[in-house]
Amino acid sequence: MLDMTVISISKILQKYTDMKTINYLIAILLISSFGVMTSCVDEIEGKSEGNSNTIQLTIAAPEDNVVSPTKSGGMTIDETINDICILIYKNGLLTDESVYTTDGISDIQNNASGHTYQIDIEDLEQRTVYVVANAGNIKNEWNNESGLNTEYSLANNKPKCILFAKGKSFNVKDDKSVTASLERIYAKVTVEINTKGVSNATITPKSVTLKNVPATGQLQENKIVGTTESVDYISNAGTITFADPINKVSGGHGDNADAFYMYENMQPLGYCLKDGKEFTGEWKSTYNGNQAYKTPASMGGATKDPAVVGRNKTCSYIEVVADYTGSKGNGTVNYRFFLGKDAYTSFAVERNTHYQVTLTLSGDGGVDEASWRVTTAIMGAFTPHDAYVGYLVGSKSRVYVDLGNDTNLPNSNWTIRKKSGTDVVTTSSNLQRDGDRYYFEVVAKETNVSDRSTQSGVYTISSNKASESKDVTVTQVIRILDPIAYYHQNPQTVFEKDVVVKVFNRNPDNFYIPLSSVGAWTVSVESGNWFTLSKHQDYTGDNTVSADNNVITGEGGAVKFHFKASTLGNNSARYGCISVKYHNNMCEHKIYLRQGGGDTELISGQAQWAYSNVIKRGTNGTYATQPGPMFAGGNSSTLYNSYTPGYNISYDISGQDRSNWMTISGDHYSEPLQGPCPKGYTLPSIRDMSVLKKACHMDNLTAAVGYIYDDDPTPGWEWSQRNGVYYANPNNMDHSNPAKGIVLVNTNNYVNLVFPFGNGVLKHAGVPDNGMDTGLDEIGVGFRTSGKLYTEEDVMENGSINVYVSYNANYWSGSPGSGGNQHLSYMKFWYFLKRNVPIYLSDGSNRWGESWEVSWNGAGGLDRKNGMFVRCVKNSKPADRNYYSNNF
Repeated sequence: MLDMTVISISKILQKYTDMKTINYLIAILLISSFGVMTSCVDEIEGKSEGNSNTIQLTIAAPEDNVVSPTKSGGMTIDETINDICILIYKNGLLTDESVYTTDGISDIQNNASGHTYQIDIEDLEQRTVYVVANAGNIKNEWNNESGLNTEYSLANNKPKCILFAKGKSFNVKDDKSVTASLERIYAKVTVEINTKGVSNATITPKSVTLKNVPATGQLQENKIVGTTESVDYISNAGTITFADPINKVSGGHGDNADAFYMYENMQPLGYCLKDGKEFTGEWKSTYNGNQAYKTPASMGGATKDPAVVGRNKTCSYIEVVADYTGSKGNGTVNYRFFLGKDAYTSFAVERNTHYQVTLTLSGDGGVDEASWRVTTAIMGAFTPHDAYVGYLVGSKSRVYVDLGNDTNLPNSNWTIRKKSGTDVVTTSSNLQRDGDRYYFEVVAKETNVSDRSTQSGVYTISSNKASESKDVTVTQVIRILDPIAYYHQNPQTVFEKDVVVKVFNRNPDNFYIPLSSVGAWTVSVESGNWFTLSKHQDYTGDNTVSADNNVITGEGGAVKFHFKASTLGNNSARYGCISVKYHNNMCEHKIYLRQGGGDTELISGQAQWAYSNVIKRGTNGTYATQPGPMFAGGNSSTLYNSYTPGYNISYDISGQDRSNWMTISGDHYSEPLQGPCPKGYTLPSIRDMSVLKKACHMDNLTAAVGYIYDDDPTPGWEWSQRNGVYYANPNNMDHSNPAKGIVLVNTNNYVNLVFPFGNGVLKHAGVPDNGMDTGLDEIGVGFRTSGKLYTEEDVMENGSINVYVSYNANYWSGSPGSGGNQHLSYMKFWYFLKRNVPIYLSDGSNRWGESWEVSWNGAGGLDRKNGMFVRCVKNSKPADRNYYSNNF
């Protein structure tokens, strides 16, 4: 919704337009002159002898070098050149050849050709020359070339008119003349507002204020970046009061126009929308963009919410105040416009540049444009803001609504209804208040099972006392897979990590990328007093990110942090949980921690599960992420590779009599035996597994699926690349760090346990795209059906059951199945999370987790020619008549 023109001298470089109600035009003029023609010549202090060691230095001033002071409260500046300091360095040290003078100033000031000085040089060795104007005689202050990094302060909002010419290297043997072009170390900003196109309203601009201006400027390269402290900026750097409009035009860009002056502010590229999608990078005139979403980089993504954008304290902008009278009511409107070389992604304000900002209003003047309209006092007007909601069913979020100063709107009758797109949330018409902001609460209807695609719906908000209805977009985010947990079993080493929260990006060159929070993010301790949180090393010195009392907060952008725990020593395992809130703290991801191995009682009074899978007969793994081999039913001796031969390739697999793994007696009574487990452990019974599913269904067990990291020094697999596409390349079935798998968590005490999915790779070639996973060939296929490495999931969609290939893993029990005399029961973890209960059991219970009934007749299980992982237990509970009667 902006129109931007970039001009160098008098040549138009770029032009693009797409706004409906506001045209935002920035004309950028380079205000320097590089022309060197005939100029007056001075022999400095009569020293020149015209010998072969004499250098001619021509100094030219910036074009348009006299600007009238502002008259209406803006910054004033006198651009008269008063003196010149010529600094000559040899090997980084100032030489006696340097000169301070006031001679020739009128030529530099008034002659485009500048003034030429003849300076004697003592020898033919290399020199570097700099020129500083209006700094006084500073020869003795800058004996070293490094001293030229001097900063100048913006005292009383009035910058000192320092001009500077960058260093030029020369030697008089090869160079008889050198040209130095002075440049202002500050930028100039003028504003013009045109309201001729406004209809059904009258908009009268009253004033414009320059905001977020660097407090200091430097002679040489700008050092101000996006991570600079906000205290280095002046929040209000002056205000210009507009006179009455002339022919509906206020302000202007002429020599006598009121102007702002500011030190350069080289902020990084930000975000906007390009073809309706978020974009960051250099903007091109051929792009189709939406300027309303121009957002600073520190916010982490494109947004129109002024409350979010307002958290940025380092990007310079102008704020216009205008009176509004029209069809929408009467009142005051404030507009905000960021400076930069374009109206889309650029936030850099360069030295020696004149930014001519022209705002052309049409229609209703953009009073409903959230990004432009900062505040409003128009009665009956409100502005809602787009919202994000978490991926899990039941996740809560807020649709914020700005009501201005209208005291009637908060108590009016509100409605919020789906208009188009996916109906992602349940809405409430109850307008609530949090401090000085109003909002509607929304709740996610279902879990977004996709690893790569968000779900969005458009909702219309109305009030019986508002002038019109407004639309908002609610977007349900994708689930975060990396990381979901960090484990550390070694009790004698420190447990600490630099954590970068990542989401999947389908770009094959960069598929798991740092989560970029749109607006504020917060990392805090949900459970555990045994570890600390601090800033990530990448954020050292970055004051957009802060750490206080184990809480890390950021304005926006990449979510990174550090956690640390001391050694465990002889203490038992300890558990924790880190809460990560992002997208204006409306979406949440949890990272579970465990320090210490050992058997784990997930549910009080039930079986104790081994810390790791069986990696060979009689041996559990050391690390939680170790998947180990697959076992055929009843066969404890033969180890079957869990990743090769690869996906859907035939592989001979042979089980043995199931009596090797269990005892069976009447009334379906069975008790598991040791099987391949170490001494003191047995295979789990189907009852041991059933209590996990039941707890997920109606009690205190929850699950997360994704990547788990631990202290195993052997990765077991790596990412490789073929024809520009990444894929997982396994090389060891006994190790998988990180492992893709599931973490089961007791929500009462945060006791948690990992079940890895193994290093089998799902090959997507030839497989129908279901949109529910990344589409990459990743690890996480933990089952061999009749020998073939293959897993699938059935998903209830629109009343029908559809079957898709997926990641997941199967684990044998030591209980019989009813499907045949060699069938065994098993446990399978669902990956898609389409159902609320992420565990399938072959115990005859409802596979969707909608009810809880086990049935021997439905407990078919699978026969012994299938390959699964084995996790052992202690204190197994037998599957007996009571179990199948649901009395356990």
